[in-house]
Amino acid sequence: MAEIKDNLLNAYPDKRVSMIWNEISKLSARTAKGGGAVSVEAHEIEKNFFHVIPDEVEILKPDILIFFIGPGMENNKYYNYILENFKLNGKPSPLPNLPTNEDVIKLPIEGVKFAYKTYHPGYSPKDADTFHWKFYDAILKDIKENIDKLLKKE
Repeated sequence: MAEIKDNLLNAYPDKRVSMIWNEISKLSARTAKGGGAVSVEAHEIEKNFFHVIPDEVEILKPDILIFFIGPGMENNKYYNYILENFKLNGKPSPLPNLPTNEDVIKLPIEGVKFAYKTYHPGYSPKDADTFHWKFYDAILKDIKENIDKLLKKE
């Protein structure tokens, strides 16, 4: 997150950049290694009794959301969490010039100017040092190409 923030500050030194890390599942399991999958039972409890993500976004009013939830949409349970919490205005679209059409997806979330989903920083393939940055750089490039829309007053 610090590197993404630094990239934005370097590109736009006269703008304010604030970042918050927030879990899409508030009841995800925590282990000594730092994380774990959400059980079906925990997710049902969260969905029925602790459905706070839409309220968090309404209160914080972010311009940009980045979901580090991994590739795919159809079989990605965390992508389904996004659909449970947000309304999409249109179809998700892949960012161009990446190895697959699922590496970075731009999400047309109602009330948010830019939203993306990509790999979690904890995902560690063989080339982990460069793996994530090709995707994070693609997100930063898309933001830079569309910055006028972001800075435009509504």
